[in-house]
Amino acid sequence: MKKILIGFLLIPVIIFAVGATFVLVGGGLNSLFKKDSGAPVTEKTASQAEKAETSAATAPVSAQVTKPSVSYATAYYNVSGSTKDEIRASKVQAKKGTFLQGHDAATTAETRINFKRRQLAGKCETVMDAFVVKLTYTYPRLITLSDVSSEVASEWSQFIVALTVHEEGHAKIETERASLLLKELQSLPSFATCEEFDQTWQARANVFDQETKQIEAAYDRETQDGKTQGVIF
Repeated sequence: MKKILIGFLLIPVIIFAVGATFVLVGGGLNSLFKKDSGAPVTEKTASQAEKAETSAATAPVSAQVTKPSVSYATAYYNVSGSTKDEIRASKVQAKKGTFLQGHDAATTAETRINFKRRQLAGKCETVMDAFVVKLTYTYPRLITLSDVSSEVASEWSQFIVALTVHEEGHAKIETERASLLLKELQSLPSFATCEEFDQTWQARANVFDQETKQIEAAYDRETQDGKTQGVIF
């Protein structure tokens, strides 16, 4: 079945500097970054520098997440008919012009990654405090089920069961890949600036997204869009 990944939607990057707020928007994933920094000073006494460094080192830092937080939801599109031919035609019509066109169901993944970070002297300190994945299954719902024959009702039930197995296979790929991405992002080296950190992790996440799409496509090819799993009606 069609695997749709609503990639990684970026939430603006918030940087606090000189009392003004600048919003940076990245691509692919939704992320919110917070950075605290003071106004640039051309001259600073030794005691002032030491005090600032101590303050930065002791500032509270959020706990780092250890695994993705995954939630599931289910959506439906309605089909009708009293015979198999009528139901098939209704499915085609219901999906026309939508992301489901040509496919009976879909698994949609929405990912939000959130880093808190702060710019220290020559180093960007970061901690990932959110990695949220929302998976949404979209299935057909036969609203005339009570009007069809017992034979058609049985075939429809078997079709939905097989469709569920196929889509859950997509979801399994998503959750496994999310865990791998989390570990990879948390193992990135230190960067001198937070801007450099942002560019690096977002670029890697975008590449990872494309790799995941290729894996999902291979899964569909191997299962013939679920037909080898019984997705036939």
